[in-house]
Amino acid sequence: MSEVSMLIHGTRFHFWTGVKISLNIDAVASISFSAPFDYNAPGFKKNFAPFGFAPVSIDVDDSRLFTGTMLDVSPVISEDGKKEISVNAYAKCGVLQDCTAPPESMPLEFNKLNLLDIAKKMASYFGVGVVFNADPGPAFDRVACDPDKKVLEFLADLAKQRAFVIGSDENGDLLFSKSSIGGIVARLEQGFSPLLSVSPDFNPQEYYSHLTGLSPVEVNKPAKKSTVKAKKSAKDEKPAGAGVGSAEIKKETKKESKSKAEKKKTPTTYKKFTAIDEAPVYRPLVFKIDDAEGATDVETATKAKLARMLGNMCTYSISVATWFDADGNLWKPNTKLKLKAPDAMIYDFFEFDIKSVELSKDESSEIANLTLCLPGSFTGEPPEIFPWEM
Repeated sequence: MSEVSMLIHGTRFHFWTGVKISLNIDAVASISFSAPFDYNAPGFKKNFAPFGFAPVSIDVDDSRLFTGTMLDVSPVISEDGKKEISVNAYAKCGVLQDCTAPPESMPLEFNKLNLLDIAKKMASYFGVGVVFNADPGPAFDRVACDPDKKVLEFLADLAKQRAFVIGSDENGDLLFSKSSIGGIVARLEQGFSPLLSVSPDFNPQEYYSHLTGLSPVEVNKPAKKSTVKAKKSAKDEKPAGAGVGSAEIKKETKKESKSKAEKKKTPTTYKKFTAIDEAPVYRPLVFKIDDAEGATDVETATKAKLARMLGNMCTYSISVATWFDADGNLWKPNTKLKLKAPDAMIYDFFEFDIKSVELSKDESSEIANLTLCLPGSFTGEPPEIFPWEM
């Protein structure tokens, strides 16, 4: 079993009885643990003071896995009289999801800055670092943060437009991620160790056959139109049929007379993106995109919306009897595995993205619970086939 070390206020804490570590590609990391409730023990009152926001970190086999801040500390008394303290904590950057920027920073406006520059500025107010695993993309023309908007919410809105998701790294800093380009870290099959269970979760109401992003442009400016058309059957005016396929991209720029443009209060630049070509049902969704300068930005934001759709419409929860993948590394989000589980409608080996990892440990066992999502859930590029179609 792994050696797990916990530090509170920088000092090794030996007396925890169980721990869960949750790592996510699109959410800040968190932990929960329990320990005997003994207020006479040295350091107990300092470590577990309500509203103390004590710093806590976890190492696994001498490698840092989590750096964060305590939140909930609650005494628990069981029916048999056993007394414990129950603790929850989130990554150091979790404060950004709770707080707005400080009042002295107002007004917060950013002109011609990219996502990395904006994120560094916002995170600096809290002593939090920022890490990107890919190029941050082009600068935004102009964005502003409302005074009452939480910092992480503001950054997440911008990240969506550049096809990033936000999580946290082992040091508790903000981690902006795109999908992993690494190889397969494991190959698991129903009925064989270390796979314990597989459970699918299908959400049909999260599925759309066609996504269209709309972005406003200024009045009296040339109207830009960028459209991706799905293939149509000869007998049906609506996009038809199953699978994920090619699409025709058509871009055009059209100038309007001044008088006509003045009559339109909200001219739009838009990208029409067909998420799933030849879909079995017709379920369109139109949404607005702010701060997009042209068709390229609109396409990026629309693909990001498609990615979130793929991530929400279908996930699989699996349990494995080890904290480590086939290469001997700790399970991590934003990696890939292959899975075959006919009882969960995965009829042959299918490649999934690992969206989140929960590592659980007590005195007698170590278990990893992984949430898997469809490939393309973080890139906006749909798979050619779904696991239930194999």
